[in-house]
Amino acid sequence: MSKINNKVAVVAAKRSPIGVFKKTYKDVDLVSLSSELIDKMLKEIKLDKDLIDEVIVGTVLQGGRGQNIARQIEINAKISNEKPAYTVDMVCGSSMKAINLAKNSILVGESKVILVGGVEFMSDANFMYEDGLFCSFSNASMGITAENIVEKYKLKRSELDKFSLNSTKKAIEAQEKERFKDEIVEIFGVSKDEFVRLDQSIEKLGKLKPVFKEDGIVTAGNSTGLNDGASFLVLMEESYAKKMGFEILAYIDDVVSVGLDPNYMGLGPIYAIDKLIKKNNIDISSIDLFEINEAFAAQALVCINELDIDEKKVNVNGGAIALGHPLGATGARIVTTLIYEMRRRKVNKGIASLCIGGGQGMALLVGRD
Repeated sequence: MSKINNKVAVVAAKRSPIGVFKKTYKDVDLVSLSSELIDKMLKEIKLDKDLIDEVIVGTVLQGGRGQNIARQIEINAKISNEKPAYTVDMVCGSSMKAINLAKNSILVGESKVILVGGVEFMSDANFMYEDGLFCSFSNASMGITAENIVEKYKLKRSELDKFSLNSTKKAIEAQEKERFKDEIVEIFGVSKDEFVRLDQSIEKLGKLKPVFKEDGIVTAGNSTGLNDGASFLVLMEESYAKKMGFEILAYIDDVVSVGLDPNYMGLGPIYAIDKLIKKNNIDISSIDLFEINEAFAAQALVCINELDIDEKKVNVNGGAIALGHPLGATGARIVTTLIYEMRRRKVNKGIASLCIGGGQGMALLVGRD
């Protein structure tokens, strides 16, 4: 098909509340969780499911879940079985890569409407540990890569704990002020993120022992957790969205990916964001808001410092240390959170970025004009 000289619009973006390991969603499968979210999202914008051209879903822990999770979700959500669906695994970048693929499909004219997102059900992770939570090259846990960053940048435990507490404080404030109300869909009676530690304190963080290395400083408190959740968006060719009368929430302006040393995978956002701003000939200071995934306080802190970003622009409603990190859903989740905060503040440019196990990084540019 001929290339369409158009932009890729976001007309819907919703997510489930993020669940705690083996808690609310422990008896729910990831297909049902996703289907419930999708059904409610599409009803809200009054989108006829027959208009969807394809479905792309990112997820990581796939072992034992049957063929092509995206197809299972599509059929379970009662989207036409004549429409294609495929699953993407790029570890933590899975759903952001899915968005990238959807964007490209629209730009080259293959599709006009794509349902895209990600899901992760980590409550089963203890049965599938080596399937996605350990580095394929060093066989080390992702926490060791955070300890590598600690050593490289000579970070202190107090810095990590302070960063983590600040993330939690921002998340608590966001919940109290209902800043997530437009992005979260109540699923199976759950209406808010469960992982936020309301009683967190610097004293409690300081008492936690290192998890990954005997003499290390990376703890459960300054790392994200094992979480369940789903996040989906509807992307449309801009002219089609306008023709059909859908409200445009934002635009996916660009997406980039990079590779780096797997032992320092947490630094991925540094290289990805640098590539993104250079490719688009923009100054990093012109970006209004950032969502940089907090896999670990160590890597997130270094990324912010090395990029010389004003910390007041980053993860303003808390990051993954506070909210949780359902691997395959996180890319779509941080894009969704970014879009709604940009709209709330009436700002025009935002970047979502994350590190990726195995030594990669991604960054996505969101625009509102």
